[in-house]
Amino acid sequence: NVRRHSLMLVGHSGEMMDKTAEFLRSNNYHIVTASPPETMGELLESNEYRFAGVLLLVEPNDASVSFNIAELGRRREKLKVILKLAGLSQDEVKRQLLDGVDLLLGSEIPQGDMLASLESLLKNS
Repeated sequence: NVRRHSLMLVGHSGEMMDKTAEFLRSNNYHIVTASPPETMGELLESNEYRFAGVLLLVEPNDASVSFNIAELGRRREKLKVILKLAGLSQDEVKRQLLDGVDLLLGSEIPQGDMLASLESLLKNS
């Protein structure tokens, strides 16, 4: 009996967001999208969902990321924070941003490795 984890997917609408949501849903994740990212706060406040984690899609020149991570830091509870880089390298992400992150997924990570990393992170949540 495989447990189905709920993740909030935060990012700007577009192909990357759609493909990531579709991929995770097809692998038994319950995905709620927060797009635009500013809607993240109200989804976290909602009693409708219990999220195991929040997956932030980070694209080049994405100014909202640091705000989102700071916002999540204030609401930590048992929420896992996952950063998925899209089209940029780990070196391009400000070091202090990574402090509040439980899992960093590079932009070139194979889908199987992404799933294995997520499962490993969420298995006890």
